[in-house]
Amino acid sequence: MAGTSGVGLPHSSDAAGRSAQSASTGVGIWLRSTWNRHGAVLVLTLSLWVANFLSLTARNWFWGEPSYVFTLSGARVVMSSCGALLCLILAHLNGRLGGATLRRQIVVALIGSLIATLVWAIINQIVIGVIAQRTPFEFSMAIRTILLNSLGMLWMFVAWSGVWLAMSINRRLSETLLLAANAQNEMLRYQLNPHFMFNTLSALATFISEGQATKAEQIVLNLSRFLRASIDSSPLDLVTVEDEIAVQREYLSIEQLRFEDRLKVTFDLDPLVLNCRVPSFILQPLVENAIKHGVARSSTPIAVTISAGREGENLLLSVRNATQDEVGGRSTSPGVGLQNIRRRLALRYGDRAHLTASSDNKGSYSATIAIPFG
Repeated sequence: MAGTSGVGLPHSSDAAGRSAQSASTGVGIWLRSTWNRHGAVLVLTLSLWVANFLSLTARNWFWGEPSYVFTLSGARVVMSSCGALLCLILAHLNGRLGGATLRRQIVVALIGSLIATLVWAIINQIVIGVIAQRTPFEFSMAIRTILLNSLGMLWMFVAWSGVWLAMSINRRLSETLLLAANAQNEMLRYQLNPHFMFNTLSALATFISEGQATKAEQIVLNLSRFLRASIDSSPLDLVTVEDEIAVQREYLSIEQLRFEDRLKVTFDLDPLVLNCRVPSFILQPLVENAIKHGVARSSTPIAVTISAGREGENLLLSVRNATQDEVGGRSTSPGVGLQNIRRRLALRYGDRAHLTASSDNKGSYSATIAIPFG
């Protein structure tokens, strides 16, 4: 028994130590993550209100009112803390509008600044006027003082909101650039993935060995045009629907040479949306999935339909594949391609754009991108 006890205690201690270390590491990661997201806002807010406190204190001192420095110091610390808290609340509320348009964010920031100013002025009247200076309460005088203080402090909250909005836009732009770089790597993997290149080159070798020079030349030309479009594109670019469809035609022309009669491609395009602008190569993962999960698994001809049209205030881009032998249906769980598209849409359009995917029991699968029309 003594031996069992001697082994068990160190084991329990080690487990507790590892648990404590894991918890400490988790807390550290959370603190670093929180600081990375909100550190600049905290520094900006504290700097602004510390500067406000020091400027008011210095004004009393140099204007011959040194007694106010000591009498009102505590009250001003309270009011500076209150102002900082109101700014952080504004940051939280404005942060929830990350997907809104810039105009809406500006309007909300101005309204929020006005409300915060009034709240601050009311609290200031209570803390400094009534509590610190013990001024007898007179309703008309209190209202007048609140309005005057509001006019004097409104610029601070508006300026803070403006700086915060600029910082927020800059942060979102940085995140967009970072994720766009990742999206570009993923997109290049779709455009130049080894499976696609291997199959294309294998088809080319077959055409050459069989003496089908015309098809071999055509596949080389189509592949070169598609690769040129891939190299010239950027995830940050917006292209017209017409140009996006043209790139997909190049890709599908290569696949049609490979699959011949097994692949039938149709386009259902509304002429009114061809000049609308969309993220470049946004359709590529959907078209490639239609080939991979539809044509490659089918022994009979299938149809891939690419459509573009308008529905209300949205531009709809859709890729649909259907098979005659019911092998086109597939899981709607989010693959890498769908996740890539959703991240790109969220960064550029917020919650105003989305991707939906569905399949039915007849072997049909469709994926539709909805973005603001324009």
